Amino acid sequence: MTCREEAFPTPSSTRNPSFAQVGGPIAVYIKDRWPKKRPDKTTGKRERTSIWGKGKRYRVKGIPGIQDRSFDTSEDAKRWLAEAQTDSSRGDFVDPRNGAILLTDYIVDHWWPSRTGEPSTAGPVQSRIWNHLIPLLGSYPLREIDASALRRFRADLLSRVEESSAEIIWIHLTTILNAAVDDKRLLKSPIAAHRSINRPKPVDKKANAWPRTTVDAVREGLQERYRIAVDLGLALGVRQGEALGLAEEDFDFRAEVVHIRRQLLRRRRPSWKSVSASRSPCGLR
Repeated sequence: MTCREEAFPTPSSTRNPSFAQVGGPIAVYIKDRWPKKRPDKTTGKRERTSIWGKGKRYRVKGIPGIQDRSFDTSEDAKRWLAEAQTDSSRGDFVDPRNGAILLTDYIVDHWWPSRTGEPSTAGPVQSRIWNHLIPLLGSYPLREIDASALRRFRADLLSRVEESSAEIIWIHLTTILNAAVDDKRLLKSPIAAHRSINRPKPVDKKANAWPRTTVDAVREGLQERYRIAVDLGLALGVRQGEALGLAEEDFDFRAEVVHIRRQLLRRRRPSWKSVSASRSPCGLR
């Protein structure tokens, strides 16, 4: 049985006829997997192998940094090879198979273990992702997160949480998909590609200050050593951790300035985080 080989024109090539040499010194070629490599010495024909008719026939091999890929027809193999070589030369190639991983698996096995950030935020971030992002979108392969999936996710998310929380979860998703692009699992983030789908935005609400009676009650309920934190919060607008991180040398009474240099963070063990800011008291002397 004679097998017709589809090959690129390569006048100088000396490779076996079951391969097609493509450009340059690097051995990039399309292999016909079904016939034997060498012709029969008696008939001069390439006989069938044991895998004839099984699986995809043509395999693209040899592109640096790109996994081999098989196709049913030589036309598909040639088309993909041309695109892959062009993208590879620009450094833009992303093998679609890398995006077949489920979003859940990518988060759990790749993104979360390598996440960097303030340890004190790990708990809230993990809670939002595991309780909302993964249940709603985790079953999608990365490459199948399209405009339709994002619209559905946005609608389902807003049915579960308020806009302010939905916005934060959307930001987490954006960060994860951007990481997938950096990891060569996606060519472009679906969120960046589908700009018509806007992230949830909370309705601006004016903050309501505690009435004086509430402030006094909270202050009286604290141990005496911590009551100054309430005074600092009222006068300077400092956060709880910033108030608890203040030392005597941070108070410049002559200039009426308080230097915010550190804050107390809640972790498994208490720790300090250095910050830098100065605030003038509004009423405290």
